[in-house]
Amino acid sequence: MKKIAPYLLLSTLVCQSLSVGLLVNAVDASTQTDSELAQPNSNEEKDQIVDIVPEEESQDIIENVPAGDAQTQTPEEEPEQKPEEKPEQKPEEKPEQKPEEKPEQKPEEKPEEKPEEKPEEKPEQKPEEKPEQKPEQKPEQNPEQKPEQKPVVSYPAQSESAYFGDASQITSNKENSPIHFSVTKTTQEFINEIGESARKIGQEYDLYASVMIAQAILESGSGQSSLSAYPNYNLFGIKGEYKGESASFYTLEDNGSGQLYGIQAKFRKYPSTKESLEDYAELMKSGLASNENFYKGVSKKEAKSYKEATAFLTGKYATDTRYDEKLNSLIETYDLTYFDQAVKKGKRVTKDNKQVDTYEIMNPESKKKAIFTLPLDEKYIISSPFGQRGSEHHDGIDLAIAANTPVLASGDGVVVGTGFDPSAGNYVIIKHLNDLYTNYFHLNSISVSLGEKVTSGNIVGLVGSTGNSTGSHLHFGISTDMWKHYLNPTSYFDF
Repeated sequence: MKKIAPYLLLSTLVCQSLSVGLLVNAVDASTQTDSELAQPNSNEEKDQIVDIVPEEESQDIIENVPAGDAQTQTPEEEPEQKPEEKPEQKPEEKPEQKPEEKPEQKPEEKPEEKPEEKPEEKPEQKPEEKPEQKPEQKPEQNPEQKPEQKPVVSYPAQSESAYFGDASQITSNKENSPIHFSVTKTTQEFINEIGESARKIGQEYDLYASVMIAQAILESGSGQSSLSAYPNYNLFGIKGEYKGESASFYTLEDNGSGQLYGIQAKFRKYPSTKESLEDYAELMKSGLASNENFYKGVSKKEAKSYKEATAFLTGKYATDTRYDEKLNSLIETYDLTYFDQAVKKGKRVTKDNKQVDTYEIMNPESKKKAIFTLPLDEKYIISSPFGQRGSEHHDGIDLAIAANTPVLASGDGVVVGTGFDPSAGNYVIIKHLNDLYTNYFHLNSISVSLGEKVTSGNIVGLVGSTGNSTGSHLHFGISTDMWKHYLNPTSYFDF
């Protein structure tokens, strides 16, 4: 039988860009017989034959192999003797070639794990994790945390410019985009509620009612904020106490550069919105304790237009740097300059041989105008005004007068409602030419029918005490809708 070459190169494997040489040492088979070559070895011996060699060692070994031996063995014996030589050579090689196998096995076992796992993880994970985590966390966290904590934790001391709390300003003021408001039913109802009172107070204190109403809308969220609702009625965010009454709220302030910070502050508490409006006007007139002329520039005498007044208030009344822009937009959107003019009385006319005053009233929503008169031509007493009455809102004015006194239509129009209501008693509702409604409640009897056209001065019923009533009187109301959205009659008539 022919002898096998002293060294035999079995195969070279490539694993993830690393060349791993597999080398099996051939043993001189001169002493072996054909039967020994044919005997199979166990699986454990097979596994031990093939060892992985690092790339550097494999190259050294390949270089030491004679070129002639490699060329002669590959075509003849490799395909036939690979499965036969692997199991046969090791049991005989162990006792003879221990010094040869140990230097081959030790470096072979260790690099099995190191070249495959460590070289792959180190270049991939470490360069990825370290440069990603450090530059990402430090620059991101540090600049984010510092600006967030400073405005919240450190509260600057209050000054004259922070006398008012701009509770409605909740967005950044750094944007330079134009400010626009859209008409909403809630805001229009709020205007209807306070508009005529603001008109009267504005005339009395020489102030722009339009500016006053716009401020109330902005500061109170159209009367929807907790500060402006029952039982506080603070429409303007005025801080401090009113006749010893106050309420504590968290509010946002502008530091003058468009950045907001929060503070807990005491705000004045009023018995109704009327007192809130009057207190605001008094403050504009008398100023601060340290400077009585602090708000002098907001009056009609000093400011020739509402825009001059809003510009003057910016930085004084509120710290919002765009305060005037917001007020001007509200005034234009809701045509609030209408309330800057005094209510015009019409000419005196004679009805049933009596002189009566007429009033030109404009619907705050439709802007239509119509002529109205008082619903009674006999002497009466105002027994309950319009506005908050305890925990409920009184939607009209009660005129106490003797029972069965004639009740007159306040203006030309059509009867759109008659009947009995557990609260209103016998009632009549008239829709007028400017789309306003007048309401006549607690009647003893009704003198008109549904759909009937009436003119100012026509008798619609007699005074009574029906429904939820404690005495003979006329409940007279004005509204922009049937049974809702009531206006203050004293803002339109001189009772």
